[in-house]
This record gives sequence, C-alpha cells and structure tokens, in this order.
Amino acid sequence: MTFAMALFWSVSAFVVEASDQTNLFRLTLRRESFLGDSTANKGSMYVGLVTMGSPSQQFEVVFDTGSGQVILPLSSCQSSSCMEHYQFEPHESRTVKNCTWPDGVLRPGIAVSMSTDLGDGQVIGKLMEDTLCVHGDTGACTEVSFIAATSMSPVPFEKLPCDGVVGLGLAGLTLDPEFSLLNRWSSQAVKREFAMYFANEWGEVTVGGHDPARFSSPLVWAPVVNPESGFWQIGITAVRVGSQTLERCQDGSCRGLVDTAASRLGAHTDLLAELKSLVADPGRVCQGEPRPLHIDIAGLTLTVEPADYLGVSCDPAMTALDIEGSEGVIVLGGPLLRRYYTVFDWEAHRIGFGVATPELQLTLADLPPALPRALSSSPDVIVAEQLDNFSNHVQRFLLFQCLLLLLLCAARHASLKTHFRSQDAVSTIVTLSEWPGDEECVICLGSCVECDHELQSGDSVPPSWCRLRCGHRFHEQCIQMWLRRVAQCPVCRRDMDNTQRRLKRPSIWSWVWRYIV
Repeated sequence: MTFAMALFWSVSAFVVEASDQTNLFRLTLRRESFLGDSTANKGSMYVGLVTMGSPSQQFEVVFDTGSGQVILPLSSCQSSSCMEHYQFEPHESRTVKNCTWPDGVLRPGIAVSMSTDLGDGQVIGKLMEDTLCVHGDTGACTEVSFIAATSMSPVPFEKLPCDGVVGLGLAGLTLDPEFSLLNRWSSQAVKREFAMYFANEWGEVTVGGHDPARFSSPLVWAPVVNPESGFWQIGITAVRVGSQTLERCQDGSCRGLVDTAASRLGAHTDLLAELKSLVADPGRVCQGEPRPLHIDIAGLTLTVEPADYLGVSCDPAMTALDIEGSEGVIVLGGPLLRRYYTVFDWEAHRIGFGVATPELQLTLADLPPALPRALSSSPDVIVAEQLDNFSNHVQRFLLFQCLLLLLLCAARHASLKTHFRSQDAVSTIVTLSEWPGDEECVICLGSCVECDHELQSGDSVPPSWCRLRCGHRFHEQCIQMWLRRVAQCPVCRRDMDNTQRRLKRPSIWSWVWRYIV
C-alpha cells in the first residue's frame, strides 16, 4: 500500500513467544499473493490473524507503517469489497462502543482516501471502539478506536488478500491518539519499538523491542525526517546503479518512505520516470550482468538486487505515487524489507536497519492458519445474496401484515360477540302492562330521563316497566341500556342472552375472508 495507505490493512497473525524482554510479543505472518488487472500488477503482502470484540471475531490483516488507523469492514457494508472479506458484527460484541470525535461530538462517519499497489481507493466508515487482540482472547489485547467501513471502493480492496488494516504510522497519521495502536501499546508499559522480518514465504512482527537473532550485522539507525507528518521516512543522500546516480536526489532532497504494506519499490510521479530509466537496461540485466540498486542513507547503503525490482519482462516493477506532499519520495517496500531487518522506534523517531539472517525453514504447521475463504467474488453471487436479503425482508413484512390482520379480526369478532349477546339479552325483556306501585327501579333509583320528565311536567303517566326472566323488574329504558353493556341481570347477575334463540354467528375465518375479498 504505499505512501498514503493511511487506512486499511494491518495487524498480523500471531504466535506469541516468550522473551527475555518484558512485554515482547513475536507475531508470525504468512505471505499472500494478489493479482490486479494483469499479471504485471501482481504483488504480495504479509498477513496474519487478529481478533476484535468480545466474544472475539477473527480477521486477517496486514501491518501497515503507511497508515495510522485500524480499519475493518462493517457487517452493514454492502460494497462488493466488504462482502468479499470477513466483516465486523458490532451486535455480536458486548464491549463495542460508538466513538466521539476528539471534540466530543458523535459523528455518523468519516471518509478516508489511500493509495496502494493496485491503485487509489476510498473508505467511508463509522468510528467505534473495542478490544483488539493479537493472540487469541488473552494475549496482547488493548482497547483501540477504529474505523468500521460502511463503504469501500472496489479498487484496491476487492483484490487484497486481507480483511483489514492496523496502521502503525506515527501520530500525524492518526485521527486522534485513541486511534493509534502505538499509543495504546505505550500505555501498557511496552517498549516503544516494533520490528519487521520478511522472508520469502513468511514474516514476523516483534512488538516491544527487536530480536537480535533475526539480523547478522549491527543495527544502523537513521532519524525519521519530518516525523510530524506521521510517515516513517528517512533522508536519502544518493540513489545509484553502478556509476550512474539519480540526479534528482544529488542535493539530498529525496526521502525514503518505509512502507510495510507495499509489495514493490515506488516513487512519486515526478521521480518515477527518472528512477526507471536509471535501473532499466534489459539487454544487460536479463543476460545475467548484475545491476543492483544502491540507496545511500545516513551511515549505511541499502542494496536491492535486480531480481527484487524487475518484472517478468525485465522492466522495472515500480509503483507510481501521486499524493500531495510526496514529491521526492521513494517507496521502500517489500523488496528492500526482505533483505534488511527493520526496527521502528516510535519514541526516538528513528529506524534501524540490519542485514537479515538467512530464512529459517518453517513447515506449514508453523505458520498461522488462514481463515477459510468461503466468500464469493462473483458479482452474480453478490446480487443473488442481495436479492435473497430483499426477499427475506418482504417475507417478514407480509408476515407482520398477516399477524396484524388476524389481531384486527379477533378484536372485531370479540366486539360482534358482545353485540350479539346484548341483542339476545334485550330480546328476553317482558313488558309489564301495570305499574308495580311504589317499587323503585334499582338501576336509576328514580333519576332516569323518564322519571325526571314526569316530575318536572307533573304528568301522571308513569314510566314503562318490564321484567326479566329471573323475575326482577326495572324501567324498560334503564334495563335496555344496561343489557347493551352487560348481558346480565343487575340484581342477581344471571345471564340474560337467549342461548336457545341465538342466531348463528359468523366465525373468525369468515371475517378474515371478508377482509381479504
């Protein structure tokens, strides 16, 4: 990933071993190849496993000194680049939190751009915080704020052989100290160093110091130039091939960007053509005459052999860098890091180089296991999955509508049942032809409308009386109003609905059918 890979693929697989140094963790990586749009765009990166959240979710990532944040695809991301990789599911973690911006404001998301060997891309995501572990659920764990990607451009992320990034850039590349894994490690009393060892098939990251067994020459330290920018870059005094030198760098203005996620050497566009013309001589190199590339830094000459920087057609395989502020930058990626053990001191802002020891022979069992890639890269399959999701949403909506309809029908049925019972009860009333003397209606106690009318007008016509089957007598108007509410005698509570004469009532299913048609 190169100069501006300022956000997407890092932390590696992990085998934590004991060491004489306090809090020294050794993380074993696996080299993975990837292919761009053509065989000429082939590259590789060193990836490994980390976990995020509680309970843990596994991801394959790459350590990237050219970026400053941890980035993982979010489960809600529907981009093909996200769906091609394992995605973080926040609802399955009991420790995840939404992050506020450094000013204390909770923002819904952030967009970041980056440049890689496969091209430039963009990530849009949310800010979250959770527990990141580089050795299962217990080893080298720390709380870290990260970007959960909700959208990722197809280039370059769809082709990359990892799920996310842990940026190991300096503070200038981070959104805030809470997003810097280096800063979080510092708070855990870890020595402020990490080191990279890249072999042909595997690699190793050491956190909290460096391993003297991995290099055969004394470490030579070079100060970081302009550390406030956040990039691990060193001053270059000369770039040479044989007796020829790169004219642009003769005044000492060139800088070397050490990028652990870059699979090739590279340079800014204003420098790349001159650098390629310096190293390109197919007629001589491909016939076996060595033309190594020498890069002079303070106190040391770094050498890259032709086999490391030439492509299959003997043309220089180098990446163009077109990022603002990267003029005069040469990207020192995988070809150089496989020859030199590299130590990054983020407290003193310096980089140490030592000639790497010959590669140890590791068996497949020694390497960290790869996550099973059951994810499809076919656009047709992705569309089918999206249609499946849409179909599931439609089915849930229709099921909800059916349940709502059944509830409405049940309520209507209960209401009709009460209505029919009241009608039956009213039909059982027997009207009396004679007024029962001084007897008082127990429902109104003389306060009903008919009684009031009689008292006010002085009429001698009494209100009409009636009798229920139980024998109790009431004003006819009063008992009718009562039975419409409760189909029982107000005195003895006997049911008054006429079960013998009850009409056949429609079932709930007949009402459902009426609603449907």
